[in-house]
Amino acid sequence: MNKVISVTEKRRLSEFAHALVTRARSQPQSETSSELPPLTFTSGVSTMDSLLLHLTEQRSYLLKFSAQISAQIITLSSTIDRLSTEVAKVAGEVDGLRRERETLRQALEDAKQEMNDVAEAVVAGVTQQLEQQMEVFGPLARAPSSTETEASGL
Repeated sequence: MNKVISVTEKRRLSEFAHALVTRARSQPQSETSSELPPLTFTSGVSTMDSLLLHLTEQRSYLLKFSAQISAQIITLSSTIDRLSTEVAKVAGEVDGLRRERETLRQALEDAKQEMNDVAEAVVAGVTQQLEQQMEVFGPLARAPSSTETEASGL
């Protein structure tokens, strides 16, 4: 039969379990668990009550449970440390990529500027050559041709 446990009962259960683990670690094996704080719930005897009574009698189970929890905490801590190291490595790689991107961006800007300078020089050279050719061929274009002279003189 399932029973819904209230927040207060959960808190009491947590405090009781903490007291069990603390006393199990601090007391010699010969002592009993009769000195543990009483655990009372608002309802009658429940499955949880009988489970807690069974657990108080099973001190070795509590020690084993405590050791497993400690091992899990240590494992999680080492996993967090490992992941923190990996995050730091990735952050370093990202910083390196950002610097490389900025270097490439600057090289691209320099190449654009150089290309613009070359294009301006080419345009200036072509313009100068065109002007020189215009100076040479300009008087010829302005002088009346022999056909035009004959037509106007008649």
